[in-house]
Amino acid sequence: MKREYGQPRQKKAAQTRKTLLDAARKLFAQHGYAGTSMRAISRNAGMADGLMYHYFPGGKKELFQVILKESLEQMQQAIWEKNAQYDDSSLPLEEVLDQFYQNFNQILSCHLDLFQIILRENEVREFVSQEAFLPILERRRKWLPELLRSRHERGEIGAIDYDSAAEVLMCIMFHHVIAKFLGI
Repeated sequence: MKREYGQPRQKKAAQTRKTLLDAARKLFAQHGYAGTSMRAISRNAGMADGLMYHYFPGGKKELFQVILKESLEQMQQAIWEKNAQYDDSSLPLEEVLDQFYQNFNQILSCHLDLFQIILRENEVREFVSQEAFLPILERRRKWLPELLRSRHERGEIGAIDYDSAAEVLMCIMFHHVIAKFLGI
């Protein structure tokens, strides 16, 4: 039987990288980008200061960009996995929208630190391009009106302006994001 020598090393490297990212995400959410030093991240992760540059040679900026990119990808994937169950759902629309909201709330709670990071400081926004959020918002903008339209075709709801109704629902959800962030 052939033993894979690289496997434990790769797992350890992946775990170290994750530990660094988790520590940085937590500190960026608490103290903002400007208020978080590389040394604080290393200490919070329980690692040597120089190790951070092995994983993120671009320093704090690269680390921050990786956190944003990976968090947005995870959030988008979670949203679409949850939404896929509603496309052919036999549940009444009210239950679908309730589950949709509950799932949104769960995903928000899992990624609250991302929203805290993005909303905390002005200079953070220079790292967050509109292109990062546009695919999430654009797919949502198309999906929800189609859900409402299909429910009209089933005879479950009357004819409405599906795009406007979807916009209102999304505004309510974004209001929830801001309220949760502010602790309201």
